[in-house]
Amino acid sequence: MKKMTKIIAAVMALVLLVSITACGKSGLTLEDIKADGKLIVATNSEFPPFEYKDGDAVVGFDMDLCAYIAKEIGVTMEVLDIAFEDVIANIQSGSAHIGAAGMTVKPDRLQNVDFSDTYFKASQVIILKEDAAFTATSELKNMNIGVQDGTTGADYVRENIKEPMGFASGALAIEAMKAGQIDCVIIDNYPAIEFVKKNPGLKVYETPLTVEEYAIAIPKNSPELVEVINKVIKDLTANGEFDKLLEKYELK
Repeated sequence: MKKMTKIIAAVMALVLLVSITACGKSGLTLEDIKADGKLIVATNSEFPPFEYKDGDAVVGFDMDLCAYIAKEIGVTMEVLDIAFEDVIANIQSGSAHIGAAGMTVKPDRLQNVDFSDTYFKASQVIILKEDAAFTATSELKNMNIGVQDGTTGADYVRENIKEPMGFASGALAIEAMKAGQIDCVIIDNYPAIEFVKKNPGLKVYETPLTVEEYAIAIPKNSPELVEVINKVIKDLTANGEFDKLLEKYELK
């Protein structure tokens, strides 16, 4: 009897494992999103002009793009505003359907999520105080560098220069630099321009450190969702709406 009980328990454990594995491979379907009645977009509103706060609303280029995606699926859009470094984890857990946060396609991220076609080219640049005597990127090794946690800027500094000081947002890194806690901030080029506009006394060192491309993060093994997002990007490009969005947010 004990032997039979052990066999049954082993079989049940195997069935559970197969079930979990199958669910993990099934990904997210359009019907799943329609059943929720909304497209939940994970982002971080500290990344203008791609995502930022206008009153209580999160707006920006990425949010407009995701509104088109929601419309194509036939649902409304809901924004989940969280720390950038938590975006992928929330997609994996099912708390969000997609992630749109000026997110660069990188091999380590591809282990955890899939991506749409890329839709924007970007780079990492250096923000400095206007009176900083800075002439070459080789000088970075002797500086205290601030970055936003979880970003490609943070990865670049860590892998190529030194261990940076991490902050929850680019804005907090800027404030730390203004207070003299760090010497510079490394972040994506267009957010850098926006931060400098809003903070007199700062400048952007024009030589880029990297070349990157943004895409929408999508749960693994969700081909329907990848297809519909890629269709929206292609359609907006073909009908001129994509260029209008770029002009709206001064990205061209």
